[in-house]
Amino acid sequence: MVEDKYWKGFLERNKNNRVLFKYGHLAEPDGSVKCGRLKQFCAMFLKNKLYFSDPSKFNDPFEFKPRLIINDYEKARKKLEATIIKDGCPADEAKRISLDRSSDPRFEAMMGDAYRKHIIKSGVFCLTPKWDNQLMWAHYADGHRGYCLVFVFKKDSQEINKLKKVEYPDEYPEFVVEDEDYENSGNKSCLSKSKCWKYEEEYRLLSPYEGYLDSPTNALEGIIFGCKMKNEIKDMIVKLNNKRDRQLRLNETYLDPKEYAIRIRDYNFQR
Repeated sequence: MVEDKYWKGFLERNKNNRVLFKYGHLAEPDGSVKCGRLKQFCAMFLKNKLYFSDPSKFNDPFEFKPRLIINDYEKARKKLEATIIKDGCPADEAKRISLDRSSDPRFEAMMGDAYRKHIIKSGVFCLTPKWDNQLMWAHYADGHRGYCLVFVFKKDSQEINKLKKVEYPDEYPEFVVEDEDYENSGNKSCLSKSKCWKYEEEYRLLSPYEGYLDSPTNALEGIIFGCKMKNEIKDMIVKLNNKRDRQLRLNETYLDPKEYAIRIRDYNFQR
């Protein structure tokens, strides 16, 4: 079967935009649909919202753990003092607390804990330029039983400038406590992963907190059904799509009969 001509045309029309994908699934191993997953899906699918996930729940234990360095303890103490004041503590009390902590042998560890607590308050929305990656279909789309959302970020949109590409270095990113602010260093930590994940070619949108945010440009353009998605799940998504003011393009994957490859075509409503 020839690959969907519309799909090739779609990619060609958007060659100057950023086309990215997000894998997911609705059904549990027993076939039931979990309420939380359905809520997130409907928020994206019907309300054009993006769900920014809690990074502390990610599956990679190496993430968000930068290597903290303190070269100037007095500057680091003053930075801690300023942070405590910013959190609402009176200046005199903040200075006393920072002096007590900076004289503690565990000061560096405490700064590290404070930094990591700051980081895990953030939210992350993960995307990839690969719709046909077999590992991601297996890992994130429940063994091809899930879906892949199609997002198009226009070249002149607000969001395209906020998209950040993940890097895959050999070592943890460094954070010099006294020289860098939490936001910039937090971004650095959120955008670094082990090289073993390089195949994902991941992009991320970052938020100061976990939860839902509006997608002002309505970037969601379509959905791709996994080749093993159950028909009742497809039917549910089709019904949801019919409720949208602007209906999304529906595609489905299938296995190439000769190669170890995933192909794509229009979703066939007739079974």
